[in-house]
Amino acid sequence: MAQDFVVSLDVRNSAQTEPGWANTVASNGSTYGYRYTGGADGAGNVVEQGRGNATITVNLIADSNYYEMHDVGFADDPEGQLSKKSLDTLKVEIKDKNDKVETNAYYSITVKDKVANCTLVCDPRVSNTN
Repeated sequence: MAQDFVVSLDVRNSAQTEPGWANTVASNGSTYGYRYTGGADGAGNVVEQGRGNATITVNLIADSNYYEMHDVGFADDPEGQLSKKSLDTLKVEIKDKNDKVETNAYYSITVKDKVANCTLVCDPRVSNTN
């Protein structure tokens, strides 16, 4: 049976040192902090195998005056299991088309800072392996 996952992504325009936060360098050279919550492990990661297809809904927890979802990308997905189902400014839906084993596939969300006019990549893990 398919299982759907809900993930939240919080973004801050400075480096973060609190547990659960990761830092990344944006396209303008500035450091941003981000944190995923939800998913299968509470940290935005998803492990899906043996339950059919799944949808991962990622909600951006940020002020839409400043931030928006810009794109979603996939890595280490040679079987093409993951695909973008929909994308709007504060939400993206990712489809995992079946439970075929993947080798640590990743989805990454690119967020745009509309004020600083830059983008940053935030990436948790999606896996169909045990």
